[in-house]
Amino acid sequence: MRITGLRFGCLEVDGVAYHRDLIIMPSGILCPWIRDQGHRLGTQDLETVLDKPPGLLIIGTGMAGRMRVDRDLIRHLGGTKHHLPCHAHPRSRRRVQHRRQ
Repeated sequence: MRITGLRFGCLEVDGVAYHRDLIIMPSGILCPWIRDQGHRLGTQDLETVLDKPPGLLIIGTGMAGRMRVDRDLIRHLGGTKHHLPCHAHPRSRRRVQHRRQ
């Protein structure tokens, strides 16, 4: 699967436009995907993904960067409240990619 487009309110995967939040996994796309607390991402929001942790987890914060990652999720992913092991995406200051060791 490839992300083929991105604009406000829309993410395009393999040419298909999605206008709701989603999770992209090797087994398919989970859409719509709804978080418990609006613009906050917590451990409970990723239960489907964390049952079998992926080798790479990319967390998009939205075009405006409003979505925040909960401290409990950061600890669960092996980080601290001040540092989440990540690789910066060259086009976005706020995008976080986490690789499992």
